[in-house]
Amino acid sequence: GRARGTRQVEQVRQQMGALSLAAQGEPHGEGAASVPSRGGVRARRYDEPQVTTRPSSLVSKQGSSGVTVTLRSNFFKLQTHTEWALYQYRVDFSPDEDRTGCRKGLLRVHKDILGPYMFDGTVLFTVKRLELDPLELYSARTSDDVKIRITIKKTSDLVMGDPHYIQFFNIVLRKCIAGLNLQLVGRDYFDAASKVIVEKYNLELWPGFVTSIRQHENDILLGVDLANKIMRKDTALHLLTDISQRSESWKDLYAQAIVGATVITPYNNKTYRVDDVDFDSSPLSTFEKGNERITYMDYYRNRYSIKITNQIQPLLISRPKKRDIHAGRTNNVVLIPELCCLTGLSEDMRNNFHLMRDLEEHTRLHPSARMDKITHFLRRLTTNQQAKDELSLWNLKFAPDLVEFTGRILVPEKILHGGGLSSDGTQDADWTRNLRGHPMYQSKEFNNWSIVYLRKAQRDVESFVRTLINASSSLQFKIPQPNYEDIPDDRAGTYVQAIEKIISRNNP
Repeated sequence: GRARGTRQVEQVRQQMGALSLAAQGEPHGEGAASVPSRGGVRARRYDEPQVTTRPSSLVSKQGSSGVTVTLRSNFFKLQTHTEWALYQYRVDFSPDEDRTGCRKGLLRVHKDILGPYMFDGTVLFTVKRLELDPLELYSARTSDDVKIRITIKKTSDLVMGDPHYIQFFNIVLRKCIAGLNLQLVGRDYFDAASKVIVEKYNLELWPGFVTSIRQHENDILLGVDLANKIMRKDTALHLLTDISQRSESWKDLYAQAIVGATVITPYNNKTYRVDDVDFDSSPLSTFEKGNERITYMDYYRNRYSIKITNQIQPLLISRPKKRDIHAGRTNNVVLIPELCCLTGLSEDMRNNFHLMRDLEEHTRLHPSARMDKITHFLRRLTTNQQAKDELSLWNLKFAPDLVEFTGRILVPEKILHGGGLSSDGTQDADWTRNLRGHPMYQSKEFNNWSIVYLRKAQRDVESFVRTLINASSSLQFKIPQPNYEDIPDDRAGTYVQAIEKIISRNNP
């Protein structure tokens, strides 16, 4: 049967606030921004409530205590020497065309009519007002030579303070980054060519970047943060073999472990999210390619010169995401576990102190090294010819240096304990030593608690409870003996039953 995957919950990104960029003039000084005539689309104004960041009685947010120090951020200022307007249009296709790539190609034919533009598949941004509204254009679809009508209708003029300016800047930025030969994993870009190989643990560490342009208090800033993606040398088949050797319920356990995981296929350097496991199929199963049916084994041998060694392994299923569907990819992607490298850390790896310490040498960088990597990324972005041309087209320029500002090193705070005792804090704000041997400033009674544990782990649980009680006694926080509730197995349902039993016993 098939093990069903879970859907990801997407968080909604909040739109940023007002933009301090005047919407007047063209990007190259060719004419001025026109005002909508009667009956035209009126520019939208955003009278959003301002966030209060200081009391009305406070003249300045700058403090006076401590010692001043110059700080550097991970932001670059966006410099725009020429102010210009943007016009936003909705683009519709008839007959309908869902593939984003095809939509872009159909519109690209008319670039001389549109002038400089940015199109994401639905929304069109231009720097000049189109002569007709709506504007109808026609293109022939290359796949079948069908004539497609393109209808372009203006939705708004983007004025100062319109959040869509920020959206537009980020679209331009991502288009520039796409030309740097980076690998898109999720929504972030990683540099596979600069990977760090950790031979001892069979891992690869891909350095990457998280970027965002946002409106800040006084300026529009490009934020760049460093990220890392862990690529494992072991495959989804290794995971399957390990689980099947340890449990008779290996199908359920394997599905739990692999569904939702991100894997990478080295033969095409692409990443996929595993949504399902097809235990009824194998590399010997066939699929339709062209006018014939072919096995997966033959396909990979002919297409990539790869010989699959395990002929009985199940197949992994990756369903198309929304952006895949928009790009015209509507079929499931079938993956061979043997050819899928795992990403991220397993629970055992996270619990390996030596492994985590070795990884920290590459991930926890000194501030100077972090700044060097961030500034190197911007230099790479602004010296790449494709990115330079794109930024120049929209008259966008980033300051080469990180934003600096003044901060303050505050005097360490005094730590108050119980019984009228106190101790001096440290400059690194680590209060661990201060708390040892001192009573808590204020504590509540803790009279009733329960611990649910596997029966075979009783000795470890009792040792844990003794350690907890001893540690709390020095803080003058009394922890009594718990109510012990042992369970025979670690199934989720068994834990739920034990918890319900405890609740009913305490709340009859």
